[in-house]
Amino acid sequence: MNELINKENEWIIHFMGSLDRLLDNVEHLTANYRPTLNGERFFTDKEVSVRLKVSCRTLQDYRNEGRIAYIQLDGKIFYLCIRASGTGG
Repeated sequence: MNELINKENEWIIHFMGSLDRLLDNVEHLTANYRPTLNGERFFTDKEVSVRLKVSCRTLQDYRNEGRIAYIQLDGKIFYLCIRASGTGG
């Protein structure tokens, strides 16, 4: 069993493929991750600004004016995900 193991080895090819799939799954999970607190889902400034089609500066104005609810954890701003009734999503 003095077989040389290199990148052409069948076991290595299979192992590297598994690692690639694992990395793809981790990237997908982190890209779609939404922080939770007490089972509630929250969005970041960037996500809310895209959804509302406003700038992050406008969101800051909304916060200052009390027009939009948010929480601040460890210096980061999060907005509660509230579904409007009758929207189905």
